[in-house]
This record gives sequence, structure tokens and C-alpha cells, in this order.
Amino acid sequence: DTHRLQFVGTLFAFNGLFILFGAVLIRDCFTIALNTLVLWGIVRWLIRQTWWNLLIAVFLMGISTYAMTYLRIQSVLLFGLYGFLAFLFWFFSKRLDAIRLIAILFAVGLAAIALPYLFTYFHITQETQTRGMEQYAEQSLNASVDDSLGMRLIVNQPLPIRLVMGSGVLMIYPIPLWAYFNTNFKDYLWIKGYNGIYQLFVIPLGIVGFSIVFRQLKKDRRQIALLFLAVYLLINMVAVVATSLEQRHYAQFMPAFIILAALPNTQNVMVKQRLRTIVVWWWLVVILVDITWVVLKW
Repeated sequence: DTHRLQFVGTLFAFNGLFILFGAVLIRDCFTIALNTLVLWGIVRWLIRQTWWNLLIAVFLMGISTYAMTYLRIQSVLLFGLYGFLAFLFWFFSKRLDAIRLIAILFAVGLAAIALPYLFTYFHITQETQTRGMEQYAEQSLNASVDDSLGMRLIVNQPLPIRLVMGSGVLMIYPIPLWAYFNTNFKDYLWIKGYNGIYQLFVIPLGIVGFSIVFRQLKKDRRQIALLFLAVYLLINMVAVVATSLEQRHYAQFMPAFIILAALPNTQNVMVKQRLRTIVVWWWLVVILVDITWVVLKW
């Protein structure tokens, strides 16, 4: 509707990472555009499941995959996962029928033929994850001491712990909130610091959006598309944490988050009360994390 569409535009315009890319960085502008095209094609097909929309989605994914090989090769690995997830959501969006049965049998046969390529795909994925974490650890060592909080609590932890802790860091970043507001820092860090404030205000809306998707999930096309957005966002968060832990890499998936954040109808009394409760708890968590950081630093 018009109200939510305007809200999406507002969230987009004030997004600190988008401002960062428009002012300082250029490559990330193209990665966001390509990821958004792929996401748009898949969601459009999930909502209106026609052969024409399927061809559009496949075409956009093919073009974006080719272009992404020159921009950020890690995203190419994720595009294959998006396609597989889109197939699963399409398959379960309705009851099993003859067309879907044929499609699943065709997919199984295709997977059997492509099994050697799938092993190569997973091998490259593992290498990418390992290489990304090695590069991140090296950058962290160059920028901090060995016993820094980031090294101890995130980088040096086993992968499951790193995924949990790193996801929290991406949501509450930077830690502390005032870390980048220093006159000695360049505009790059100042804008990232502003984005941290932006996230603090928008993430409660995203949490309510997630709850709306999972609470009101029905077997209809619109809800399936929204559920795909939620899963898409979570998978990409895990991918960023597993490979780089760099916040600007997460920005290329922000369009999905903005859409979910615009779902809550703040004019509804019950939704507004739920949002207020989440905001209070969210700010308590942020304050507790910052205070903990200060205490540990002392």
C-alpha cells in the first residue's frame, strides 16, 4: 500500500550503508543492484507463478551471476542457494500436484547428473569461507592487539559460537555506539557510525516484521514470498559472519530487511504496543552491551 511504500523509501534514503556507497565506495553499489534484481525476480515469480516470470527470474540470475564474478565472487556461491530455496518455496506454496511432482523428479535427476559439480560447489564454498575468515583475522590483527575483545569473543571462537556472536555484532554495530565518532577518523568510519544509530532505530521494526511473517504464515503466495525474504536475510547474515564479518558486505541484502521492517502497521494499536515493548528490550540490550564493553576495557 502507499503508506508502506513511502516508508520503504524513507528507510532506503536514510540507510547509512547506502549513503556510504553513494559517497565513498562504488563497487558495492553494483553488488546491491545485482542482488536486488535477483531478489526481485524470485519474489515476483513466487507471487505470480507463471512461466514468463520464471524465465525473467532465471535470466536476471544468469546475468547477475556473470556480472558478480567480476565484483564479488563469494556472492556467486549464494546465487545458487537462492535458486534452490526459491524452488523449495515454490514447491511447498501449494499442495503437491502432477506438475510439482514432475518438477521434483526432474530436480532429483538433474542433481544426480550434476553431483560432481555440486561437490565442487561445496568445496569452493568451504574454501571461500576459510579464506574470508583468514583475511578477516589478518585485518583484525593488524588493527588491534592479540587480546582484543573482538579477537577473543568472535574471531578466535569455533564456527558455531562465531556465527551467534558475529550475528549479534552485525546488529549492534559499532560497539560501543560512539566508537567511530572521532575527529581523527575519516568520513568512511563516520558514516558507518551513523549507520549504527540508524540500525538501532530500524531493527525493532525488522523484529516485528519477522514476527508478522512467522505468526501469520499461510499457504498463500504472498506469505510464501515474505517468508522467502526472511530466510534470505538470515542466510545472508550467516554467510557474512562466516566469511568476513564486514558490515558493508551485509548491505547488499538490506533491501529484504527494509521490506520486512516496513511490514508492521504502526497505526494499529496492538502492533504499536508490541513495537514499544520490543524497543524497550532492544535498547536495554544495546545499553548492556556497551556498558559491558566499557567494563571489560577497564
